[in-house]
Formats: sequence, structure tokens, C-alpha cells
Amino acid sequence: MKLCRGKIRDYAKNCQLDAIVQEYLKSHPDYDLTSEEKSAIKEQIVEYEAQLHSQSAQPEAGHLMANGAVDEEEEEEEDEPTTCPWCPLTTSATGLPCSQHRTCFECGLLMPAPGVAEQLNLRDPGCALCKRDVCCLLANDDTPCRCDQHTCASSLNESRNHLPFHAKLINDVETAHLLTYKANKRLSEVDFVDAVLSRFASLTLHDFNDGLDVVALGSITPDTRLCRQCRDLCFSRLLYGWKMSLPPGDQRLWPSRPNCYYGYNCHTQHRSLQHAAKYNHCCPQTRFH
Repeated sequence: MKLCRGKIRDYAKNCQLDAIVQEYLKSHPDYDLTSEEKSAIKEQIVEYEAQLHSQSAQPEAGHLMANGAVDEEEEEEEDEPTTCPWCPLTTSATGLPCSQHRTCFECGLLMPAPGVAEQLNLRDPGCALCKRDVCCLLANDDTPCRCDQHTCASSLNESRNHLPFHAKLINDVETAHLLTYKANKRLSEVDFVDAVLSRFASLTLHDFNDGLDVVALGSITPDTRLCRQCRDLCFSRLLYGWKMSLPPGDQRLWPSRPNCYYGYNCHTQHRSLQHAAKYNHCCPQTRFH
């Protein structure tokens, strides 16, 4: 990993995060800052802006050209040669050269192509749903994965400690309401994940336009190993099934809003936080369906 050691040049406001915070504060005004605290923050921002502008106006040492101009191009560091992390451990034992490689869809590490992997007694690297190659799927009892196994691929059951951090209920606004619900109900992460995974039968009950193959979905289990993207999409589907199965009393803990005609398949909800906050998207599509 390479860290940038350059000076901070600028900052930008995160409008999407601000919209989520403002929506949260409408329901929880006690968490809002006082006017004095907000004024202090604004004064600090003004001070930082002055520092940033003064830094950006000064050329860094060692980057002046002969004519006095500033050379803005940094010297590019040469990349270190990349080696396959799988071959050194298997070549000496089997004598098989790894002449063909693929790149892991998730982490980008080199990995043997399926044909070579089979000769090395490794597992099929293809995700059960999208069929894309993921290096963690190569691992077996004798050959562990070369990267964090939860980064690339794992089953829903294997990811119990990681799923809440990747969980997304339909859109960012609904996810924020989900976090509020969990806090109000004092749900532990263990109980929450158990409750969501208990809805595994609902994986194919709803017609999501998320790109997952419905036929393939019907053949997987909570122990089927998937790439991270497919795993998180499956968990999002289960989240929706869990939310819709809540008793009426718990359903009322979510803000009351009219349903969007396009429900969970709405495209606008992902590019407009105002639309996502105004309408409920935890509902099926009812228009042009």
C-alpha cells in the first residue's frame, strides 16, 4: 500500500452524507448541534481554507524547472514486478508450470486459470452466481487463500461478522432508517444477522432488477461461496425480506411515506436523495411491471 505524503490541497462537501444527516436530525433533533457549536465549526473551516490556499500557492521544493516554472508532474515510481501468489507454493510439489493467469475479479491478484488450477488440485474459482473468477474460491484445506478470505469471497454463513458492515437496504435513506431501527430496538449484530439469514427462503420471492440469476439463486445455500458483490446483493435481498416480515408495530417505527411506483427497482432513488427520502422504496414495483 502506498500512502500519499503530499500536502492537503482542497476539501469538498459531501452532499449525500449531509442529506442523510439532515434526514436523521429531523427524527432526532436532540442530536443536533447548538448554534454556538456550528459557529465554531464554521470558523474552523474558514481557518483551514486559508491554510489550504496558502499551501497551494507555494510550489514544493525540488519541483522548480530551469526557467523558474513549477513542474507539476511527479516522478512516477516503477511498479514492482507482480508474481503469482499461488505458483511458488505448488510448482515445487507438482512440477507444473503456471503459464496462464487470470486476475481476481475482487482483489486484482494474479491467479491460475481454471485449467491450471485443476491441475494444481485447487477448487473452481468461478462464483456460483456470476461465474466470475475470484481467487479465494481456489483455496482448499491444503492451500489457504493468499488474501483476506472475506475480502473476495465467502458464503453468507462465513461472513456473519462482516455482513452488517456491507448491508444496504434498498438505498442509503432506507439503510439509515434501518440503523435507527436497530438502535431503538437495541439489536445486537449477532441477533440481527441471524434474523436476516433466517429469511433465506425469501431470496427468490421478489423480482429485483439487481442482475442476479434467479435460476442460479434457487440452487444456492447459505454455505455456497460467492464473490463479494453477489454475496452482498443476496444479503440485501434477505434484508428486504426481513424488513417486510416485521410485525405491524415494528413497521410503524419506519417513517410513514407514500410508496414509490417503482418500489425497490426505482432508478431515481440512487441518484436523488430527496426522492429516496420522500417516498418509501421498501415495496414492490407497481408501474410498468
